[in-house]
Amino acid sequence: MNNIQLNHTELVTMKNIFNTVLNSRVSLKTFKKIKKYNDALEKGVVEFEEMRAALQKKYAKLDENGKIVTQKTEQGQEIVFDDEEAKNQYVISVNELINEPENVEFGVELSMDELSEVEDLKLTGNEFYLLETFFTVVNSEFNSFKEYVQQKVLVANS
Repeated sequence: MNNIQLNHTELVTMKNIFNTVLNSRVSLKTFKKIKKYNDALEKGVVEFEEMRAALQKKYAKLDENGKIVTQKTEQGQEIVFDDEEAKNQYVISVNELINEPENVEFGVELSMDELSEVEDLKLTGNEFYLLETFFTVVNSEFNSFKEYVQQKVLVANS
């Protein structure tokens, strides 16, 4: 299958894990595969950022040059909105975008077994578990983490 549906949070999490793997010592063959996975995840993250920027431009207050107006606050620079309704619409749209699953295609097969050769892999227990789950989903009939977890819960409850 070599593809998976990930929401934005899952994309960023997996991209960070694959960045860690890329910075480890591994054979050139495995490095190339990991790089393809990382590039596919990066593409999804960039597409999200482009969509969020478009939403900002749609809902934010713009200056005479068409640039988004910001103001300095205690938390840093914040976008200025014309009214509360525009701000609420922006927040709702971004939340929908964050939770919307995106199909990520990798084009190559990679498994946890191939990562066993990595000598200096520094992942936390949680990151390692996520990576194992990721490969289980990618190399199975499941389309997403959510679908995989739901199936595990159904099996556990039966």
